Amino acid sequence: MPKIEEGKQPSEEQIKEIQTLKNELGLKKVRHFEQLVKDYKPIIFNNNVFKNVNLAMSAEEIKVEQEKVRELAKYLKESALTNLLKAMQKNEGTPTDSHSMKEFFHQNGVNMRYLGMLANEVKDKPLN
Repeated sequence: MPKIEEGKQPSEEQIKEIQTLKNELGLKKVRHFEQLVKDYKPIIFNNNVFKNVNLAMSAEEIKVEQEKVRELAKYLKESALTNLLKAMQKNEGTPTDSHSMKEFFHQNGVNMRYLGMLANEVKDKPLN
């Protein structure tokens, strides 16, 4: 990074060097993002593992899948819903109708099917 003396304007050469560095940094970020996209492997949760159906999986595979779903449910209850409540308490885009409620839930990573769970969580709490 070019050194610019305090209180002085950068020279044309320094401005060009700064712009070159910004471009290189931007290119590095784009390449990093492209690599992340390339390496992305979706995480798949098989919620059928708790149903009374025959699955084409071994008992060990079923146990692994059940644990993944349990961890996801734990995250949802302990983190996602808690964060959604905190966001609502801060009045960060608090929903005023059903459409904005759905959008608010989804922006916070929560499906609308958990509305009842959220309602139970706040039913005995005072309104701010």
